[in-house]
Amino acid sequence: MQIDMNSPILKSISAVYEKREDLFKNQDLLSALGEDLSVLTEFFGKDQKAAALLSVMICNEIMEEAESINRIMRFLGFNPLDFITVNYSVTELRKDGWITVSPRDRHFGNHTEFRIAEEVMEAVAQNDPGKLKIPIPDTLPEVLSAIRKIIKADRYSNSNYHKRDFLTEIDRYCVCPFVDRLLSDNNLNEIEKIILFLFSAEFILGQEEFNLSATMETLTCDSSETRFLLCQIRDHRNAILRDGYIRFANPGLADLSSVALGDRILAELGNDLSARENIKFASRYSQILYPDKIQQQELSFNPDNQKSIDEILRFTAPESFDDMGGRFIKNGMKPGLTMLFYGLPGTGKTELVKQIARLHQRTVLQVEISQIKNMWVGESEKNLKRVFKEYQSALNHFKITPILFFNEADGILGERKQTHSSVDQMLNSMQNILLQELEDFQGIFIATTNLIANIDKAFDRRMLYKLNFQIPNEETRYTILRNEFPDMPALLLHDISRKYMLSGGQIQNIRKKFLIDNILFAETTDYNIRLLHHVEEETQFRSGKSSMIGFKLNGLAINKDQLG
Repeated sequence: MQIDMNSPILKSISAVYEKREDLFKNQDLLSALGEDLSVLTEFFGKDQKAAALLSVMICNEIMEEAESINRIMRFLGFNPLDFITVNYSVTELRKDGWITVSPRDRHFGNHTEFRIAEEVMEAVAQNDPGKLKIPIPDTLPEVLSAIRKIIKADRYSNSNYHKRDFLTEIDRYCVCPFVDRLLSDNNLNEIEKIILFLFSAEFILGQEEFNLSATMETLTCDSSETRFLLCQIRDHRNAILRDGYIRFANPGLADLSSVALGDRILAELGNDLSARENIKFASRYSQILYPDKIQQQELSFNPDNQKSIDEILRFTAPESFDDMGGRFIKNGMKPGLTMLFYGLPGTGKTELVKQIARLHQRTVLQVEISQIKNMWVGESEKNLKRVFKEYQSALNHFKITPILFFNEADGILGERKQTHSSVDQMLNSMQNILLQELEDFQGIFIATTNLIANIDKAFDRRMLYKLNFQIPNEETRYTILRNEFPDMPALLLHDISRKYMLSGGQIQNIRKKFLIDNILFAETTDYNIRLLHHVEEETQFRSGKSSMIGFKLNGLAINKDQLG
């Protein structure tokens, strides 16, 4: 920050600070400082006493000294009536954003220490009153973030006076409809409003569950008051729960240590959250794949497969999916779409999920079952429940329904076992949880597996669509090879597709190796022979045998020894 040391405002602030003791009880001193007080009132646009108060607070801020506003007013020699008028000015200063509660956590009875906003300090340092007009954020996420900072800095002063004062301070954000609606709801008490602002801000940052009991303890004067308020809330006598602003995270348990935002507050947020898509969704139990980060991939399938896949692509389009969900609801069914993709490795199951997401702009929450399993008893089951709660949060976050994707889900879809160990018990418990979650599922769920024969039959009913991914036939293999190797001879690609049962995944591996060859052996290799070498290597590495003896390309016999 650049400081204009010759600034008239700085000189006047220093002059008032030096003569501050009983200033307004000493008429001679007031006359001597008349010019300085005039400079201050003109710069700040406040009366003499408010301007003098600001000057002392600014100097305290510079020297990192802590004093309550009431103490400063007494030191300046204000009379009792001044306390009323100047406290009104303080309220206006808070509304303007000029002063905020100090993060140093020094409170003085009913009166809190405040700090000067950085914008005000900069205006004084640069002698620029134009910087005193502190802009209000444009979007609801930014507004809630600013309110959250105020609450966090406040450390929840348990003064009832201060809670009223706090709500007055955030009145400056009433230009935001969400803030205005919440502040004007007379059914909510002051504590409930502060809680809802805090929980809404945390929700924007990705938190879904909140400990109302612990938060309430920080907002009330004593433990008996906390218990009284919590009992009122639990009995639906307070608006925060009664009117749907919050709900129990576990509907079967009236547990105030685990609550979530209710439909009422989510609807209120939804009216103003046009910018929420721009805020990164916080994920703990899944990997987030954003559609704009997924690379386009041309996929080719056998005709039977392609027909089914085309249907899936049609009904996962946003308009079709929304229409389908509405029809489900009208017929008394959950608007969820569950699919199981099964087949041999490399047949395009995982890649199809990504391409559906890319095509229809759907975010993917990809879950690896091995990563949610935990060595501690009960934790794996809790993690699985948290996955679905996280997905529910994603449904509220994203405008277009995201995909919950269980990749290589054999470990949780397999047949239930006789319980011989804690591991067996854990797997059975996880499977029961998954079955229940899928029973009530809303959204899009896709699981992939390589081992359909081992899948528990209980999942047959839970999976609406079950699609078998086949190894590409000769014609499809040629199409894939042609897409991946457009510069290679067509005859060679035809011969490879006829002689080798390659999957799409294997062809992708060959393509990567071929690209490496282009870098390492740009001028010293025969690419036809090199391609055949990689095909042979990909298909025969497990058996240790070679089937490519006497392979002919356009009449030219190629022996294994030529592949080097």
